[in-house]
Amino acid sequence: MLKTIIWNYLRDKRFEMAREYIDCNSNKALLDIGCDIDRIFIKSLKGMKTIGIDLQLGQKVEKKLDFLNNSFDYVTRLATIEHLEYPEEILRECSRILKNDGLLIITTPKNTPLHIIESIFFRDKLKIYANVHMFNKNILNKMALKYFNLKVYKSFEFDLNQLFVYEKIKHDNLTGKDKLNIGSPTEILY
Repeated sequence: MLKTIIWNYLRDKRFEMAREYIDCNSNKALLDIGCDIDRIFIKSLKGMKTIGIDLQLGQKVEKKLDFLNNSFDYVTRLATIEHLEYPEEILRECSRILKNDGLLIITTPKNTPLHIIESIFFRDKLKIYANVHMFNKNILNKMALKYFNLKVYKSFEFDLNQLFVYEKIKHDNLTGKDKLNIGSPTEILY
């Protein structure tokens, strides 16, 4: 019971941190990568087009994303990038599918001893996914700043987690096909 309350608090805090940078205008589109089966975050974004993809919904998210170039105003990765085997490839893909001046919003646990305590406490909740990578600001920026400018960096949840808000760098030379197959995304319109 206590674990569920704390888990939900931590999840909701991530959502709150991300929502601060999202304009829910009806002309805007958002892709949430790792939306979870219940899609709580994208359901909370009223007034904009949202699409959620997740392994639990049968969509693999590895090196390529099945969307056209310049499709989204926002891409969110809330507590999910640490589970990927190829995070830099997904960062490149996020840049490809974001519109110019689009925002990539990431939350991820900090690479600190305190995070180990959080992982042990919630190990039953994390049994589906294991953390493949751990990031601090320098490690994630080393990959992301090839494609994005860092607009915001914040630590939160007792310094266990971090928020990155990246703005897409306007590139004309990013490689990648216009459309690559990972399975059909689940589209939700609110």
